[in-house]
Amino acid sequence: DKGAKLVLMAHQGSDIEYKNFINSVNYIKEFDSNIKASLQFKSLGDFIEVDGVSGTIDSIGLLSVKVHTLDNQMVRIPNSTVINCDLKNYNTFKTRRFVLDVPVAYENDLQKALDVISKVPSECKLVLAKPEPAVYCDGFGEQGAVIKVAVWLNSSDFTAVKNELTVAVSRACKKNKITIPYMYYEKSKK
Repeated sequence: DKGAKLVLMAHQGSDIEYKNFINSVNYIKEFDSNIKASLQFKSLGDFIEVDGVSGTIDSIGLLSVKVHTLDNQMVRIPNSTVINCDLKNYNTFKTRRFVLDVPVAYENDLQKALDVISKVPSECKLVLAKPEPAVYCDGFGEQGAVIKVAVWLNSSDFTAVKNELTVAVSRACKKNKITIPYMYYEKSKK
């Protein structure tokens, strides 16, 4: 009984590794026929997201891709997961778009908020002028109207632009007395 279980467990484990190996071979066949396409798909140092895991690629092996996450954890992603799940590569293109959601409290003049926030992207040094930024109302939420600020940037500037734009929008709203709502809870005594 125990021997049969061990053989079955070993077979199942090797079956998974075999599938990962076959997926690796398929991956190599698919992408090595055009090395340029392979490098654009993913290469060492690229920031990727696969199956809920985000990180910078440290190694690409026959059985897995190893990434380190933003909190500096090493995560091994089996190639079968890379091939069978959606993969986002944030470094494939030189430019990308960032969209900031800005909630605006209902008691504000929405047109004034749109006018004020529309001026902010041009004040941010790292935001690209072309394609032009877009600022628009995207509907109503629990706390207020939602204004979207969509800007283009160099992919390497993502974090800097995200911070710069968020701070600039916050300052412009404060300066113009536009309230950005936040969640708060009342605690009652019993």
